[in-house]
Amino acid sequence: MLREHTMRSRLFRGSGLVDPGWNMLLDLMLAHLEGRQLYLSSLCVAAGQPITNGKRRVAQLIADGLVQRETDRADRRRVLVSLTQSGLERLSTYLDQIDRDDTGRRQA
Repeated sequence: MLREHTMRSRLFRGSGLVDPGWNMLLDLMLAHLEGRQLYLSSLCVAAGQPITNGKRRVAQLIADGLVQRETDRADRRRVLVSLTQSGLERLSTYLDQIDRDDTGRRQA
């Protein structure tokens, strides 16, 4: 899904079909599943956003209760970003539903 969204972002840059916030959520889910930590700067780059715009997107995701941020203890200049428990549950539910719907269409 992340690959598809990245391709759509490249092909439709600047249109309403591109949502950096969604890219960020998918990237955070992938990092969670792989047991990796994501830094704010890496998250912004992966979503194709300048840091200033990316910080605004992350702030909105935090306000929505989907994402949390914390200062890296090893390097206080860096900020770690991760899904909240609520964000993880909501995104998991969404992805499970898409998978079920897709499986049902293939069987039909």
